Amino acid sequence: TLELLIRRYVKRFSNVTILADAGVHGLIVRRDGSALVAEGLKVEIGGALTDMRADIIVDASGRNSAFPDWLGDVGVKVREETAPAGILYYTRHYRLRDGAEEPEREGTALAADLGYIKYAVFAADNRHFSITLATPEVETDLRTAILRPEVFTAICEALPGTARWVEADRAEPVSAVFSMGNLQSVWRHYLKDDEPQIMNFFAVGDSAVRTNPLYGRGCSAGIVHAHVLQEVLAAEADPRARAKAFDRRTRETLRVFYDTMARQDRMAIQRAMHQRDAAYRPGLRARMTRSFLEDGLTPAIRGDMTVLRAFSRGFHMIDDPSAWLKRPEIVATILKFWRMPKAQKRAAGFYPPVLGPSRRDMLNRLGLAA
Repeated sequence: TLELLIRRYVKRFSNVTILADAGVHGLIVRRDGSALVAEGLKVEIGGALTDMRADIIVDASGRNSAFPDWLGDVGVKVREETAPAGILYYTRHYRLRDGAEEPEREGTALAADLGYIKYAVFAADNRHFSITLATPEVETDLRTAILRPEVFTAICEALPGTARWVEADRAEPVSAVFSMGNLQSVWRHYLKDDEPQIMNFFAVGDSAVRTNPLYGRGCSAGIVHAHVLQEVLAAEADPRARAKAFDRRTRETLRVFYDTMARQDRMAIQRAMHQRDAAYRPGLRARMTRSFLEDGLTPAIRGDMTVLRAFSRGFHMIDDPSAWLKRPEIVATILKFWRMPKAQKRAAGFYPPVLGPSRRDMLNRLGLAA
């Protein structure tokens, strides 16, 4: 839907041409001292290969971009930082039956994280919706079984957030169970020793920086990155200055989010490993951290609008993702909730509802070894 609306908007501009049936086969470059200069693309149109010249090239072709390989062919080494996402995704699409409606939104979470499994319901159009389940890579038995439609359904039936969506008289599946793996966070560096290796070439969005799709920031980061490029192009005319300014502004704008999400992935991987270890006993620091998160932070987000707004601004990339936890008034509010008796918090609804069965109960339900 987002792509369709943007495409319709862009097509209104007389100075934009969309080549829908074209295939890019490589870069056209020339040498300028110590760096290369991008001058165009080798493009196949109607079965014929042609050279298309341009002042700048913007790579917005996503996580599977071929440009790093093409740059390597002309001597530009794109250095990559990587961090494991440690997670696999499984999605199935459904259609509401004639006469049936979506379940009432009565407060049950449509997305949640149980550690050994995550889930989310995505309402779509034309009476369709999809459900995505995600498992840690270390859950070898579960991640194999989940591809079977009957197992996928059994898991959905066991989760309060998805159970009513998959009721037989409400919806029917209209697809197989699709999987997505080989996920990792990637930060690509196009400069070497703070100097551009290629000029008039800019990678934006997932082509340059990508993270675990769990956080739902791919489109947001791509839009922010596009604005960064626009600002740099407007402010700098020199190609070398543009390349350096774009690299600097990319780091200033996106690096803190990349580092935060990579760190959260590492913590999730560790949590998943601990859940599989029956002998694991958390130390004092781990117990205190868990208590702070579960008995302080989460109730404060659910029970105080100021904390919720501060959290949301960081989550949605308006503010630094961790800056809100450094504000004294926010910390004081969280500590107030942390000290509050659990029974009082539970009665006030500051704890989230039960999101699903324990790992052991789920695996027993599915007939898998815990």
